[in-house]
Amino acid sequence: MTVMDIDANEAARKEIDKIVDAIRPLLSGQKPEVIGSALSEVTAMFVAGCEPKAREAVIGLFLLSVEKFVPVFDKMLYGEQGFPKEFN
Repeated sequence: MTVMDIDANEAARKEIDKIVDAIRPLLSGQKPEVIGSALSEVTAMFVAGCEPKAREAVIGLFLLSVEKFVPVFDKMLYGEQGFPKEFN
């Protein structure tokens, strides 16, 4: 199973939701640079746990997954229109 197809596995999705729900309050109200730095460190721990030969591919798949979720969260945060156009 890869990061990209994890949504297809309902049991994994439930575990992911538990982890995200636990992390969300820790990030809430923090400055963007603090959130970004914290997530960078957690991501580095994740990548460090991968075989060195696979790390580049793992990072690539991870970034594809992040890109996949940005529009989803834009709609959750800002409604169906997504990120406000006046900030583009």
